[in-house]
Amino acid sequence: MELQLNQVGNLPSLTNKQIEIAKALYHVNQLTTFSIPDIRLAEWSRTLDEVFPEMEISDLKSVILDFQTREIEYNQKEGVQNIFFGLKTNFGGKYTRKK
Repeated sequence: MELQLNQVGNLPSLTNKQIEIAKALYHVNQLTTFSIPDIRLAEWSRTLDEVFPEMEISDLKSVILDFQTREIEYNQKEGVQNIFFGLKTNFGGKYTRKK
């Protein structure tokens, strides 16, 4: 599975960091019944970057690995909320949304 950057990378408002986030999120496809469209991955990457601008890609990859190894349960109905939960579970206050 490889993210088709020709689709996601061409979105005008996607930054380099958001492209990297989308690449990491692509591996969530292994957890779902159906592939997540690239546009949805791009939307998730924008959301994560907006909510957690200092998020490290390595932290995101760690959370996705925990889903893949079932250390954290992935709920297909929750979508990107799984990632928020995983970041808060694994890294606590580092990923608490600031209002």
